[in-house]
Amino acid sequence: MSENRKIAGFLTSVVLILLASQPLHAQLMEEPVQEPGISDQERRPRFGGPDAVQNLLESDRADKDVLFETSTFDSFSDWQAGISENKGFSFGTGYTGNYFGGSSSLPGTDDYSSGGMLRISHGCGGM
Repeated sequence: MSENRKIAGFLTSVVLILLASQPLHAQLMEEPVQEPGISDQERRPRFGGPDAVQNLLESDRADKDVLFETSTFDSFSDWQAGISENKGFSFGTGYTGNYFGGSSSLPGTDDYSSGGMLRISHGCGGM
C-alpha cells in the first residue's frame, strides 16, 4: 500500500506541474493600431476595472440622456471642464446610500438600518 501511495503522489505531482506550466507559454502581442487624434496618454494601458478613477471621470464627462433638461449645473460643469483642460486636473463625486429593513429580528435589536458612502475621485495629467 505504501508503494501505491508513492506512485499516486508522484503522478499527482506530475499532473500538477503540467497543468501549472500551461499558462507559462508566451504569445506574441499584436501591435496596437495607431489611431489619428489619440494622444499617448490615452493609449497607455490603465489599471483598475470599470470603476477605476479614469473610467469614472470619462463616463461622467460623456453626454447622457436625461428626463428633463436643466441648466442648474452648467456653469459648474464649464468651470470643471476648464480646470481639466487648463490644469490637467479632473475630479468627481458620488454618493451611494442604502436602507435595510427586516421583517423579523432578534428581540432587543433594530429592525431597520441605513448607511452611505461618499466617493471623491480625482485624476491628474492630460485628461
